[in-house]
Amino acid sequence: MDFVRARAPPPPCLPNVNLVPFSAEHLRVNGSLPFDVVDAAGALLMPRGSVIASDEQLRNLTSHRLFVDQEQTEQWRRGLAGEIDRMVRSNASLKSIAQARPEAPAAPRPSAAPAAAPLPVELSELQLRTSTLLRETQPDAAWLARVGPLAERLHQLVVRDADVLLYLLTQATTHDLEHYSSHHALLCTTTVELCAATLGWPAAQIDSLRRAALTMNLAMTALQDALALQVAAPTPTQRAQIDRHAAAGAQMLRAAGVADALWLDIVAAHHDDPRPHAALAELSDAERLTRLLRRVDVFTAKISPRKGRQGLPATLAARDACLGADGRPDEIGSAVVKTLGIYPPGSYVRLASGETAVVLRRGLRANQPRVASIVRPDGQPMGVPVLRNTGEARYEVQAAVRVQEVRVRLNHERMLALA
Repeated sequence: MDFVRARAPPPPCLPNVNLVPFSAEHLRVNGSLPFDVVDAAGALLMPRGSVIASDEQLRNLTSHRLFVDQEQTEQWRRGLAGEIDRMVRSNASLKSIAQARPEAPAAPRPSAAPAAAPLPVELSELQLRTSTLLRETQPDAAWLARVGPLAERLHQLVVRDADVLLYLLTQATTHDLEHYSSHHALLCTTTVELCAATLGWPAAQIDSLRRAALTMNLAMTALQDALALQVAAPTPTQRAQIDRHAAAGAQMLRAAGVADALWLDIVAAHHDDPRPHAALAELSDAERLTRLLRRVDVFTAKISPRKGRQGLPATLAARDACLGADGRPDEIGSAVVKTLGIYPPGSYVRLASGETAVVLRRGLRANQPRVASIVRPDGQPMGVPVLRNTGEARYEVQAAVRVQEVRVRLNHERMLALA
């Protein structure tokens, strides 16, 4: 049976649905989908549960711009979340949890204004604004008035293309040591927003969390940048500033006029967890949000190199982010894996072919990201990056690779064109 342009039954179009884009890269011969696939006009191309039986059917199907019904995908996502939560409670391995996570279709994105700048350009401008904001030593009401628009602009970039944003921020955080604090703040904020959305937390709470993530290190921004370039261990004076920066940051925000108690509580508590063994359901809103931020803060800090140490591969850094105080995957860890995958955009991986690749986007499964090979098996750079399908055995991901092992300078414009 040819499922392309199947018109009856079911009806030729799906009425009264909210269509969202779906990437054709997720379709496979002998694979099926738990939702209908339609074209831009809503005409049915592949009914829910159908199997693509041949390469020809796949080519016919992927010749169209593909869309899916958002309500159907939300039902699927809720069912999948329940499956993963059951695996978490049964102490399943991270690999098993990852393999249970097909990627959801892309979230609906608002049409960009005709004059919108490329995302890398907008992010560069946003990073400069963030750096200036966080280096303020005596924030006041005028300073506070700049935080909201900054947080909102970052949110707009997350909605516009989260994968590209993660790619650019991970690359910046792992390569640009001189602007470590601002890149770290932006990467943490982007990641916690995505994870909080995965967990289904209220929008108002995510807004407070977004502002807290941006400003959590306000009291040690200059020190944070200095430590990234410092070979020696922190001095006693520096250590004392590190230890008190959470409480000091909350006090600075309060003095500037912040009245959002949730924002203040998250910043004040983000450095230490007084109840590490408490279940998520036992925590207050502030404690729950803070636990997510603390985990993401640790994860992003560990993948980032410093002058005095190498950054960890994403898989090793994820152990601290994904495991609870008892050493088992928990709800926060499950959300991080479901959201980022095992290999986040912007990180490096080694393929079964022996090639080294950079991750461009999250993929069909958490351990099957969309990648481009940049180094040949013999260690020589590839003249032109080549997309590889990590769902194929010969290109499956074998391991994460440290940033320091990759000697290739990436052309981000070219990489994002591939993405």
